[in-house]
Amino acid sequence: MNILVNGLEVTVSGSRLGQILKELGYVNRVLVTAVNGDFVSVQKRDEFEIKSADKIEVLVPMQGG
Repeated sequence: MNILVNGLEVTVSGSRLGQILKELGYVNRVLVTAVNGDFVSVQKRDEFEIKSADKIEVLVPMQGG
């Protein structure tokens, strides 16, 4: 299925947000997710269904000064 992740088109095999994040390498990381502009909590990611052409935003905190 084709989706947008942080503005880039990607093809994934998973259909749930948690699966897709693992497929894209976001494993054991602190991050914030939104689908089509709506926040998705960490507790709901494994059950959140993704559809073709959905827009996923993944934000990873960075340290610095």
